[in-house]
Amino acid sequence: MTENKDDQINQKVNEVFYNLEKLSSDIFKKNTNKCIYHYTNTESLLSILKTNSFWLSSSRHLNDGNEISYTVKLIKKILESESFLSVYNTHIKEKVKKSIYSDLNNYLSMHSKKTFLLSFTTEESSAGLWLSYNNGKGYKLGFSTYNLKNHKINIKIKNQNTGVFERYDPFIRFGNVIYDTKKQETILQKYFEIYANAIIDIERIDKEEEKKETFWVGTWN
Repeated sequence: MTENKDDQINQKVNEVFYNLEKLSSDIFKKNTNKCIYHYTNTESLLSILKTNSFWLSSSRHLNDGNEISYTVKLIKKILESESFLSVYNTHIKEKVKKSIYSDLNNYLSMHSKKTFLLSFTTEESSAGLWLSYNNGKGYKLGFSTYNLKNHKINIKIKNQNTGVFERYDPFIRFGNVIYDTKKQETILQKYFEIYANAIIDIERIDKEEEKKETFWVGTWN
């Protein structure tokens, strides 16, 4: 594999991440600045102010335990549907499907153990959220989306063996929670299309590289 080929493939991988990022809500798009809110109770507020930090919730201990399993089921439903990448040939569809299943299994077996969430809302005054914290006597903290996105975030995770908090460098993702099932399916389908196009481009680069190698061998002989 030549350096030129490596560069081309890395460029395609970067394009995939860039295109996936564009699927996120406008609220966290680059150079936008909106105010989002975090509702909390008195005890948590004092902890936030004292430590200048937030506690994040493990994806394995959410109030709704079905959130992760729901997403997995939805992905599998689309992968096995007749409409899955219907405009692509069988070879590409099977490669995408194999890669997605591999990613899912990897996430569920390893990364889900270190996935943590922090929730905000765009609702400046939500009766339901107010009632969730000390019967309406809680607090609402406002944050700039631009500052959150561009500020260096330091995360520490508690070592279960030593009890010491250690530096953790995760992949940080910002975005809106999407409740509409149709919109969820549309975004996932778009994700799979981006994935498929990247595979097509990489295979094209492979073939072009093979032609170059064949040409040089023929010329040398």
